[in-house]
This record gives sequence, C-alpha cells and structure tokens, in this order.
Amino acid sequence: MGGEPVRARGVPASRVTSGGYGHRVDASIAYACLPVDVEVGEQVEVGVSGMWVPAVVAVEPLYGPEYLRVRTPPR
Repeated sequence: MGGEPVRARGVPASRVTSGGYGHRVDASIAYACLPVDVEVGEQVEVGVSGMWVPAVVAVEPLYGPEYLRVRTPPR
C-alpha cells in the first residue's frame, strides 16, 4: 500500500513508497528508498499488519530478459 516501515540489519531504514502484487513475477513488490550501504540481494524486513515480513532487495527490471513470464513482444 505504502508507508509501511522497512528495516535493514534490524534498524529502521525507510518506508515503502508504493507496493502491490507483480503478476508477471508472481510475487509481492514494495518500493522503498534504502541507504546506499544496503546491497542488492540483502534481506530486509517490511512491517505488514503488525508483523515483520522478510524481503530481498532486488534490482530492476523485475522480469526476465527471456520474457518467460512476460508477454512476447510484438514482431
């Protein structure tokens, strides 16, 4: 939804700016601006409904270049 807290290495790091379900990647996606020392692949936690949910920092784009889960581009 947005506004949920994000913590990295057990300390508050940011808040979610937007989020939702990514049908093409079959996973939930949350966007947040994280400190520069938080690396791609690092596990963080997002506060959702009073619980801390594990998340992994990913680099965009969130789809495979092979278009396995994305519609085939027009020819």
